[in-house]
Formats: sequence, C-alpha cells, structure tokens
Amino acid sequence: MLKSFPSSTAAKWVDKYVAADLLNARPETLARWRNPNSPIYKGWIEGVHWRAGVSRTAAAEYNLTALNHWRNHDPNAHQAWVLAYQSSKSISSGLPTKSA
Repeated sequence: MLKSFPSSTAAKWVDKYVAADLLNARPETLARWRNPNSPIYKGWIEGVHWRAGVSRTAAAEYNLTALNHWRNHDPNAHQAWVLAYQSSKSISSGLPTKSA
C-alpha cells in the first residue's frame, strides 16, 4: 500500500550539513548523490530533492521533506510521492500540469 502524501506540501529547505546528518552521510557525498554523472547517483530531482543556491556562490539546498520520504519508503511509494509533490507545486504555482 502506498503511503499517503503528507498534508503539508511546503518544502523545508536546509543546508548540506542538516541533510547529511539526516541521511547519515558526509556533506560532500550529497553532491555526488545528486549528480547524474556520478557512479553513486541516487536519482534526485532538482526542484524536488535539492535546488541550486540562491546566488552564484551559494551552496545547494536540500528539501528535508523529500529526503525524509526518500530515506523511509520503497522506490515505488517514493515515486508516487514525487509525482504528487510535483503536481501540487504545478497547481500552487499556477503552471499547467502535464496531461497523460
């Protein structure tokens, strides 16, 4: 059974130190996990699991809600969560959603 989508869709963006602590990883490892060219890429999606820093020199930030879900659920349940999250962001931003 799929876990339900959390009632709050607000992302809580945190720095690499908080995210690394949550995932029991080194902060430097997070960059490799989000890089599709890395041999240890985890399939993280920009805008869902992580986002670029707000300035050219700022470090990436991580969505604590998404990483918590990624860590605690099987891949199919997490994929359903990602789709629901993306859909909620499209609706809340006024952007059209993709049609099936």
